[in-house]
Amino acid sequence: MRSKSLFLSAFFMAIVFACSAQCGSASFSIDRWKSKITQLNIQLLDGQCTTLSHELQDEKFEDLFSVRKGIEKVRLMCKDRKDGLREVVFLAEGKDGGLYIRCTGKFTQHDLDQMTSSLKD
Repeated sequence: MRSKSLFLSAFFMAIVFACSAQCGSASFSIDRWKSKITQLNIQLLDGQCTTLSHELQDEKFEDLFSVRKGIEKVRLMCKDRKDGLREVVFLAEGKDGGLYIRCTGKFTQHDLDQMTSSLKD
């Protein structure tokens, strides 16, 4: 359990750093969502990855939050699954690459609203 907590801390720190680099500043509290995550995928993107946004739309992900400054983009997307879980994707892209974080969990609408709000602040 300790290693999961450390890994999730690193995960949310990566979100904070990516947001800071892309859209000013952001803050996430790991304590709020760590018990709800059942699956996690983190990828660093090279500058070549340009179709990921389209692939997510094809998978029926909906935008919760999106900011664009020139070619740099930050997106938070969500998709409800048939098993009652939700998939949440954080995508930060720029000319030199980006960060892709996809997690599945038991997220409520309130959780999604808090994630979106924390990115807007």
